[in-house]
Amino acid sequence: MKHTRISIFILTVLLGFMLCACTPAMDTQDAIITPEELEPEEQTPAFSVLPGIQEEETDVSSDTGEGETEEIAPDPVEIYVQSLIDSMSDAQLAGQMILCACPTENAGELISAIEPAGLILFGKNIDGKTPQTLSQELAAYQETVKIPLLIATDEEGGTVVRVSANSAFRESRFRAPRQILAEEGVDGLIAEMQEKAQLLTSLGINVNLAPVCDLAQQEDSFMYARALPGSVEEVCSYVEEMVSAMQGEGLGTVLKHFPGYGENGDTHTGSVSDTRPEETFFNTDFLPFQAGIAAGSGSVLVSHNIVTAFDGQMPASLSKTVLDVLRLNLGQDIVAMTDDLQMEAISGQWTLAEAAMLAIEAGEDLVVCSDGATAASALIEALADGRISRERAEESVRRILLWKIKLGLLTVE
Repeated sequence: MKHTRISIFILTVLLGFMLCACTPAMDTQDAIITPEELEPEEQTPAFSVLPGIQEEETDVSSDTGEGETEEIAPDPVEIYVQSLIDSMSDAQLAGQMILCACPTENAGELISAIEPAGLILFGKNIDGKTPQTLSQELAAYQETVKIPLLIATDEEGGTVVRVSANSAFRESRFRAPRQILAEEGVDGLIAEMQEKAQLLTSLGINVNLAPVCDLAQQEDSFMYARALPGSVEEVCSYVEEMVSAMQGEGLGTVLKHFPGYGENGDTHTGSVSDTRPEETFFNTDFLPFQAGIAAGSGSVLVSHNIVTAFDGQMPASLSKTVLDVLRLNLGQDIVAMTDDLQMEAISGQWTLAEAAMLAIEAGEDLVVCSDGATAASALIEALADGRISRERAEESVRRILLWKIKLGLLTVE
């Protein structure tokens, strides 16, 4: 019996070895890794954006398959952008992170002093002018800077219009997208977006702070009149059409208000908390923004809502967590800008200087405000004392310069 037991043991061991030899090792490519399992630096955006600008990282050489390597030429766009950044002082870097209201007087002096990324035109900058005088004025501003300015305005249509509110520029205001769709459908929407883009670009305006990508379907909500109608899928389709129509005419677009305003109140007049669950944003609110980026939009405006699913303390515009979510889901090279930092939701708690620094620290690229000089001084000081690293500033300025190249404002030399 003893010998029998030993024989059985030996036979069992031999069978085990044979089974191991016949079983293929697990293919590591078959292993599933969720985003939560990745280290932060390994995470990649969940949505591919900015074709032609955002490139995958590559080695400087590649294997030809014959034991030789072929040199890959450096990207001339990246080389040009980096050369511009290397030549900038801290003050110039700070200026390129500011999109400020255009003063009605002495605008040239402000432009020369802070060299901003761009200017925003409001009704007061349009009133009393003709298309000819405004275009001459904007052309003169561009002649004073080395890096061309973003010249932006809010021409959503309906309740938010700056240029078409003046009858010298258009006989009637551009209609709200919701109204156009009700009266003329998608074809009417596309036609009006094209006309809008042609008018703005003819004046020297190169960015429209639109379209609104928020999902708001309750008539008593703050964003309802400005939001697009229909299901999530329909809104995504409308956003794509609007961005394509405006971008096709050479006008840059800004998707707003990330991460999605919903049915919430007005941050112009105070703090607003959005308590919807995280799943709502990932499954619905993010989708129109993703659609707009797929259509070619280069920028996203971030709201001042406190979105408790991501950050229960800071407004989205000043929240690193929200900006990290934006980068992961919309892309690393998308330009992120704040809503106006002098709205009550922000100014009620922070000075402009404090808010500007917090925004850049959080990961915003452009500080939007009325007082560009104060914002510039705050960022210059923060760069000087190390509260904002030069590396952090260069990261934002790189995105902004790439956007300007995409818009045709900068030419690679």
